[in-house]
Amino acid sequence: MVNSRLMGRSPSREGEADEDDLRSCLILPEDPLPQAQEILSGGADAVMLDLRAADAAAWRNAISFLRLARSAKRRPATYVRPGPLDGGGFDAALSRLGGAPPDGIFLDSAEGAAGVQRLGAKLAVFEAENGLADGATAIAAIAAQSPAAVFLLGGYAGCSRRLEVLAFDPSALARALAVDPASPPVATARSLTILAAAAAGVPAIEIFCEGGDHEAGRERLLAARRDGFTGAATRRPKDIPIINETFGPAPPADPSTNRPNPGHSLPHDAS
Repeated sequence: MVNSRLMGRSPSREGEADEDDLRSCLILPEDPLPQAQEILSGGADAVMLDLRAADAAAWRNAISFLRLARSAKRRPATYVRPGPLDGGGFDAALSRLGGAPPDGIFLDSAEGAAGVQRLGAKLAVFEAENGLADGATAIAAIAAQSPAAVFLLGGYAGCSRRLEVLAFDPSALARALAVDPASPPVATARSLTILAAAAAGVPAIEIFCEGGDHEAGRERLLAARRDGFTGAATRRPKDIPIINETFGPAPPADPSTNRPNPGHSLPHDAS
């Protein structure tokens, strides 16, 4: 059974977190097959195969993993990141997935509503050609990867029923601006992505790809929840339980105050 935290969830009201929102996404290694059983049972709500620079061997491994995942009784939602729509190899990548369709696509360089809708049109053809139900393939848009994309964040609300997630990767925009990922322009784009996801009624997740010690990672996750993110993506399997705890219904205590960490999905005081 596929993890229902993503696929088929009911829409949230604007600005309100949904109990089925994605919390954790594990970014898989180039060859996930040796650890396939651990990955599928490791507690992540979703897994993502990053195939932007994949060679033929990596593609074979990815297809084999997706087929294995589809046969599992319980599994996380499966996503593939094939690269930007205009990258030149996107259509060929999508065609390769016909034999083992994922649950969703991570869309790179998402240019607001237009990018999501373009991908939606391609997915409709993909589904028809492979005997899948219309709308079966979800979209997770990686937003604000360029200065132009930041100004298109307001267009995601209502743009497509396929849109399941808005993701923010600070490193991409930092490279585009030649600034530090902690710089004010990147911080502004991060905040706007959270607001755009709330307006669209979808989860907002932050992509964490660098290392760091256990406590530093936990503090970053607590900060992400405080700021309004509902989940996180990581390359480290050991981070998944921490992410699930941090973004669960009862957040862990904030070590700086020894009080429960406030989060936007927590109940509000009616008074």
